[in-house]
Amino acid sequence: MKKKFLLQIQGVVWLLVGAMLLNLGAHFLLEIKPEGNEMFLIGCIIGAVILGQIKGRTVLTKVGERNFQRIASLSCTTIKDLYTRKDLFIIGGMMLLGMGMKYFGLPVALRGSIDIAVGTALIQGSLRHFHHSLSHKLESSINN
Repeated sequence: MKKKFLLQIQGVVWLLVGAMLLNLGAHFLLEIKPEGNEMFLIGCIIGAVILGQIKGRTVLTKVGERNFQRIASLSCTTIKDLYTRKDLFIIGGMMLLGMGMKYFGLPVALRGSIDIAVGTALIQGSLRHFHHSLSHKLESSINN
């Protein structure tokens, strides 16, 4: 399997999960009656998007870079190389966190804001991931 394709798969996964979380967060915020809460809802959305952009540009950009370097350094790649064991534990932890928010009944405004922030960060990170996988200057190290 080509390294470039593996990196693009990771970017698509991040993009799809991010879009799903944005949609989920929007649905949670739509559960709040808008009458008299317009400014609160706008604040939740803007705050979540700003936090998501910050997280995406700082944390997830570093994660994407680390994944790029790891995959680029492999001599032969398979679909098993998509994520490391550590990555899978982090993904599982994030899924447990999402289930915990549902189980413990967090307020819908908080759940919606968290989902929008994480979704925005994942989309931001996926864009950087695509940039790395499609970059011409990096192409020589990932062509295999």
